[in-house]
Amino acid sequence: MFKRWWSAAALSLCLTACGGGGGADAPTTGGEPPAGTVTVTGQVVDTADAPLAGVTVTHNGVQATTDAEGRYSLQASASSAARTVVQFSLAGYARQTGVAEQVPAAGSTVQVPATLQAVALSTTFNPAQAQSFTGGSAAPEVVLTLNANSLVRPDGSRPQGQATVQITPIDPSADLTLMPGAYRTATGAIESFGALQVELNDADGSRLNLASGQTAVIRIPAVKAEGRTLPTTIPLFHFNEDTGLWVQEGSATLADDAGTGAPMYVGTVSHFSTWNADQSYDTVVVNGCVQDQNGQRVGAGLQVLNQGVDYLGSSQAYTDAQGRFSIPVKATGLHGITAVSFAPAALSPTVQVQTQGVDVTVNECWVIDLEAAQLAAYAGTYEGTFSGSETGVFSVVVASDGRILGDGRSAIAGDFTVQGQVSASGQVELNAASGQAGLATFAGNVNAATGALSGTWAYLPVSGRTGGGSFTGQRQ
Repeated sequence: MFKRWWSAAALSLCLTACGGGGGADAPTTGGEPPAGTVTVTGQVVDTADAPLAGVTVTHNGVQATTDAEGRYSLQASASSAARTVVQFSLAGYARQTGVAEQVPAAGSTVQVPATLQAVALSTTFNPAQAQSFTGGSAAPEVVLTLNANSLVRPDGSRPQGQATVQITPIDPSADLTLMPGAYRTATGAIESFGALQVELNDADGSRLNLASGQTAVIRIPAVKAEGRTLPTTIPLFHFNEDTGLWVQEGSATLADDAGTGAPMYVGTVSHFSTWNADQSYDTVVVNGCVQDQNGQRVGAGLQVLNQGVDYLGSSQAYTDAQGRFSIPVKATGLHGITAVSFAPAALSPTVQVQTQGVDVTVNECWVIDLEAAQLAAYAGTYEGTFSGSETGVFSVVVASDGRILGDGRSAIAGDFTVQGQVSASGQVELNAASGQAGLATFAGNVNAATGALSGTWAYLPVSGRTGGGSFTGQRQ
């Protein structure tokens, strides 16, 4: 489950912060963010980790659209809300809401990746008649029952023409990130036993919901973490897309579907949203620290993620200036905790921590190799030109460990080979080691975000020549 989330996040960083892909389709934020705004960015993928283009992304009333690599970037007014909430929509996919339990300071950036799940069932029907719907091929049992004439438009009027229903069961045991939000309520945390998203529209696209006083029956395919039992009755929670929080309303009862042995949570609802069969749980805190590969504490803002090992829930926290974090987890449970860096894109090994109803302090820091990640951020093929005492072109390949190999051609002296190294900070040292051009050194910098390479070059004394010039290049 964590692998899929990380795939989305890491690809997003490699393609945005690391500058890969490039071209006219790459989303931009127009340079430095204006004062009083924040930049929200990320990548959207499907359940097979394939990037999704054309996704509408909305945050604080500002919209963007993902490019061919599933990337987006938007600037919105800084908010005083307790979290960053981003909505994602694309035809054929269940609506999704990503939440970062962080509100960045004005002028900074927050990463919110997302995984979208294809709609399981989409069909038209006559809203004037009673209806029953299955959950599609993945959940062929009836999951929704509607009464006749129970639906209305936002203004309270009856639907226009045929209605369309889109139904998507959500299985958090397959991937925790398929669930909207961050498994949070206004007062605590929840673990899921299955969820169901229902979206209804009429012929002109108006969103439909149940009329006042009307109800519908939902049947949520029940799932559980390995080794846990399904509760006989369970609270129902609906998702608020604006706040990014789950809200308790009603309950559901466990039943086998028509004797098939497929466990379902059956409940009655008065409106449609994503409905989740959940249990609230008490939390304790895991205290820890994060350091880099050299044993130095990381700074503020590194994300720490927890995914339940023996329960279906997750949580997140961020490091402080001393690399310390305190992450809320289920009071009694087994937790997989991982430190995540977005720039450069890296993550630590996952550490499992058991809690028994009291706070836990882990004295050994999580270790994240930021240097290797930063070197990998420069990887790619760069082509450029040089000028000055000689003019010409060059092409080099930067490997994921920072080693550089390539060749060039001088208009005066002919072909030469190049080898060198880029440091984690982006400093580039190249030597024209052989060829008719003689011996020269290239020194400069490369920008991981833009892929721009630039610097100066000079003949080495052993070449018997004097002079030099400048060079520029760009990752392809």
